[in-house]
Amino acid sequence: ADNDWAGIIVYGAVRQIQQLENIDIGIHALAPIPVGADENNHGESDLPVNFGGVTFFPEDYIYADLTGIILSQEALDLEDFEE
Repeated sequence: ADNDWAGIIVYGAVRQIQQLENIDIGIHALAPIPVGADENNHGESDLPVNFGGVTFFPEDYIYADLTGIILSQEALDLEDFEE
């Protein structure tokens, strides 16, 4: 499905990191993990979440690179930051 996502932030661990490196979306996670959850886990979407002392709202803009993450309530002009 085309959801216009540019990246995913995971407050937890991810599996199959070799495959994740080859997809066209940025992923920030706390750590890799070799085993998965059971098949009964179901998630929710479009809800505010809080971690690291920060609340992320569905309408927020999130910008990330290898050095960290910026959260903004408005879209930022990234031309000043491009190398």
